[in-house]
Amino acid sequence: MSESGQNVKKKNTDECLVCSKPPYQSKKISSKLLDFSIRDLLLKYGGISKDKGVICRNCERRLETLHKKTVEFYDECQSAARKDEFITPVVCNKRLPTSPLVGFHPKRASLEINEDFQQPSQHASSENMFVDLSSNAEPSNKGIPDHSYAGETITPILTQRENNVGTCIGSDHDYVFRNRNTLYNPVLPDVTTFLKTTTPSRSNNHLNQEEKSILINVIQNDNNIYGALMKMDNFRNGVISELCSEIDSSISTMGNRKLLFVSELMKKDVSSLKSLEWSKIIKEMMEKLPVLCTLLFSTMLPPQQRSCYTKIEKVIPKAAFVYAILMQSRNIELSRVQRMVSMLLMDNICDQKVYDRLQPLGACLCYGRTLTVVDLIGGSFNHHLIDNLKLKRFRIIGDNVNWKTSVHDERIDNKSHMEHAFASAVIVQNTDFSYLHMPSPFHCTMQVNEFRDYIPNPNDIQNIKYDYTILIARVLQNHIPFFRQFKDVIPNEISSPISDKLKQKSRVIPLAVLYKNEQRYQDVVGILDYYEKVVEDVFSSVGKNMDDVKIHIGGDLLTRERFSGAKNLRAHHVDPKEKFSHLSPITFELFHLLMNFLTMTFKMLYSKESGAELGTLKSFQDRISRSNVGEDVKNKYDADKDFFISVVDMHIVECILHYFGMESVSSVPTVHVPPSFNNLEEKRQWLFETIGDVISKYVLSDSNTNECWTEEAIKVNGQPVVVQLTDGRKVTLMKKSKAPKYDYVKNYAQMMLELGLLFKDLMDMIKLPERTRGIRLLKVAMLYFKSHKNLSKYAFDILRFLVHQLILLSEKEANEEFYGLFVNTNGHFNGHIPADLAMEHLVKKVKDHLKHMFSNKTESNIMNRTKALGAIRDIAENFEKQTKVIVRAKKHSDKSAADDEKIILKDLRKLKPFKFEAGRAHEHFSKIPSTIVNQLNTSHYFEWIEPRIQMFATEIGN
Repeated sequence: MSESGQNVKKKNTDECLVCSKPPYQSKKISSKLLDFSIRDLLLKYGGISKDKGVICRNCERRLETLHKKTVEFYDECQSAARKDEFITPVVCNKRLPTSPLVGFHPKRASLEINEDFQQPSQHASSENMFVDLSSNAEPSNKGIPDHSYAGETITPILTQRENNVGTCIGSDHDYVFRNRNTLYNPVLPDVTTFLKTTTPSRSNNHLNQEEKSILINVIQNDNNIYGALMKMDNFRNGVISELCSEIDSSISTMGNRKLLFVSELMKKDVSSLKSLEWSKIIKEMMEKLPVLCTLLFSTMLPPQQRSCYTKIEKVIPKAAFVYAILMQSRNIELSRVQRMVSMLLMDNICDQKVYDRLQPLGACLCYGRTLTVVDLIGGSFNHHLIDNLKLKRFRIIGDNVNWKTSVHDERIDNKSHMEHAFASAVIVQNTDFSYLHMPSPFHCTMQVNEFRDYIPNPNDIQNIKYDYTILIARVLQNHIPFFRQFKDVIPNEISSPISDKLKQKSRVIPLAVLYKNEQRYQDVVGILDYYEKVVEDVFSSVGKNMDDVKIHIGGDLLTRERFSGAKNLRAHHVDPKEKFSHLSPITFELFHLLMNFLTMTFKMLYSKESGAELGTLKSFQDRISRSNVGEDVKNKYDADKDFFISVVDMHIVECILHYFGMESVSSVPTVHVPPSFNNLEEKRQWLFETIGDVISKYVLSDSNTNECWTEEAIKVNGQPVVVQLTDGRKVTLMKKSKAPKYDYVKNYAQMMLELGLLFKDLMDMIKLPERTRGIRLLKVAMLYFKSHKNLSKYAFDILRFLVHQLILLSEKEANEEFYGLFVNTNGHFNGHIPADLAMEHLVKKVKDHLKHMFSNKTESNIMNRTKALGAIRDIAENFEKQTKVIVRAKKHSDKSAADDEKIILKDLRKLKPFKFEAGRAHEHFSKIPSTIVNQLNTSHYFEWIEPRIQMFATEIGN
């Protein structure tokens, strides 16, 4: 109570300055503690600068304990330094991503200004070491992404002068302390003496009387003044001292952001790492450190090359890199180049030991710091994605990622098991179809659309015959010299590019790998929720309304089915985002279609027991010893595809040799001999008509071309009946046998051509996509799939895709869906691959990174690492562009199959499969038809198509 009887409010000074609680027992900070003022200790260890106040008893004891331990540790270090021995620190925490975070604030845990200390750092000093005394052993690096040791605390370590501290090398699991490197001991005194001699202080740089006399004489005579002056030791040392002082003063401003200058080496955000330019670093060195720049280029180039642009540009990256190493040695925050080099190593998945070996040289960061940078890049993934997708059309593709986790000690509750995750990627679309008709044609075409629109019409057959003619002509160019005269009339490409933008290289941006299993619908729903969030983030960043947004998604056949099923599960929701309305259309992908088509072909034409039957796939495999070929196309696709194409090409050659009556590839035609041509048009017309006739006869032939009816004369009393016609001619009456005889060997060869040419046509269309060509080829593929197997899933999905193209989508949307199935990998018109094949390449890269993570495969670590892959790839591509890195092929060029194909052709020449011989058959293919369509029930096929047109046009999971 005051004198007036009123309550007096308690002063703020009655609260503890550390814990801000009213103390039960307190002491003024002006009092002494262990011969030191409490005020000074609070400033030293806690960063609290107060002249007045109190501290509670609890905080006083903690401060006293901290000070005692610090003094004891400092005394140990001093004692070790005097004995020239290293004392291993008592405490070293595993999880220490920077220095002991002296004076560290969580806001500094950003990519831009985070210091690149080796772990743990050797750059801390006792003068600026602050500890939060009010914390209860909380980790001081809160906010920094963790890798292995979340939950462990950081114990501050007070270090001594740098030359007395051992080197601490970080690894992925623990930190190993090494003793000070004594290998440098013999040279250390020499270096120290050299630096003292060559860089003396200004006070020691006085000219003696003799040197002054020489100086006056040189100035008066003006004869080689610079050379004479530099011969004076004191003068030369004085110049060096001045230059060193100039360098010191320039470098001292490099790390100060308050002077309106930010060094190029200080810019360490993601965008800066992706846009590093050596020329800008060189410009900074010329402006800030001209002496150093002159010395570097003078050392690297002889005098006669210092004015040559070609020579200078070759050493610019080297000079900039040397400058970056020097600056980072002086100021550890100038580490932009080191971070970039670390990302280059990460892009190539180098072993962690590479980082730790190059870090002491100043070339990169240590492995632990690199992981932190990767996490920070992953944390900025949304900005990276949005920057790449602003105002651009894109689609999303996904695929499962499966790997096996083995255990070292197997127990009943600890066994090896499979892990399942899901990888996705955004494919930026280069083509623009905004000029096409937008309204959906569904209502106006549904009534007139019939099953006939989904089977090949005569115009489709004619166009396919044109495709096959060019494909056959290409084979003849390579194998029959006579036909090389027609090279000038064979077009280079079958398809015509719809736009010049089709030539642009596609951009594929990896999304985060989700710990989701596509075999569970609840996980698939989570994947689509993630896709919706990505779409929302992208469009909200540009302020675009999402009402009319449709994003094409897809994957292999299983993924497509799961996506459509998950969308059906959410159909009852009202919110468009909840019902995945923005994720449409959903399609299958073409790489898996090709794989399934080849699987179907091997089931029809390959048998392990048919090796002794000349002319079968198995016999050719044995003849050329292709041990990697087999029925398991899913795991042997590349080998099976290569082998199958070689066999098909040799069947084409054999068919042409038979048709033109040629004995070998080096002979000339004896049948269907070409006439002389007056112009290119005549040559072209003859070639296309002749090869078109071959296709009609042996590839797209009728079912009755390979059958033969045996005949015998009608006899009466043992004599043939001869009838005289009105024109005087006499004929013998004959009768046919009850059943025709077939040549099943020829049927097998024609089936090989029929399936092989469609397979080659599909692959050629994928290289240079064309929508009209793709639709007619898919019609034929659906027909073949359905002929082979009535319940074919790919026939079902092709029909669904055709309904999208012909009914459900507008012309604009149909083109966007079709061309979204491809990825341009090299910036050429014919440089496309299926989108799911690009996804397979990404999955392989993801698995390589997962393998390199060793035991740290937690869900958060996997997401952070995979989110950063796109930005890391951008950093590497920019470096390769800036440095003009040689692009080397990662695999050997394809070895020619010419020798193998000669063996195959030799067997075919012996077999003559295209010459009809009634009754021939391969034992294991004794009833094979001449065309796969013979196996199709036509009426059932039409009945199968009609009801599904309506079903696919109205399904919710489109």
